[in-house]
Amino acid sequence: MKTLMSGESWGKVVYFDVTEKWGDPYRMAEDVVLLLDDLRGYLGYPIYVHCGLDSGGHVKASQHWIIETSAAGHSTKSLPPWSDAIDWSIPGLVLIQYINAVEARLSRLKLSGKVGLGIYPDWYGGGGVHLDTRGTEARWGALNKVVGKYPDGKPRVKQVYVTWAEAFAVMSRSSQ
Repeated sequence: MKTLMSGESWGKVVYFDVTEKWGDPYRMAEDVVLLLDDLRGYLGYPIYVHCGLDSGGHVKASQHWIIETSAAGHSTKSLPPWSDAIDWSIPGLVLIQYINAVEARLSRLKLSGKVGLGIYPDWYGGGGVHLDTRGTEARWGALNKVVGKYPDGKPRVKQVYVTWAEAFAVMSRSSQ
């Protein structure tokens, strides 16, 4: 298990505090909170935290709700769930305005191959980012797509996972 946030580690954080939407600020992995704090300083804009530790609304095996398991794959039940993932955005900016800078910073920190990064152009008015410190590289996107119609004729929209390239292309086109 990773080192989780403590009072001492929260003392190292410059731009965030325990009142953000972490779920439980002391069940967050220290590395992901400190990385987001570094990104906040690098980007120069306030970051809004949408979600940290969360038991619902995410894919199975989400980094937002990690349960320690034994070698046989059974829950140990000795440790409460924890998270090394954060969903966030920058209010007033659209995702295309900062995602390249995020990637550049991760590269400079030599973390590109160690983090999960998801781009969600349709989130929160200007798009949002999922960041996790899973230890391996993962990249993806998600878009809102019409998947049918309701009986009243209104479109039924669902978030659909796509490749990073597809989400980036849609995001780039919509910003022109």
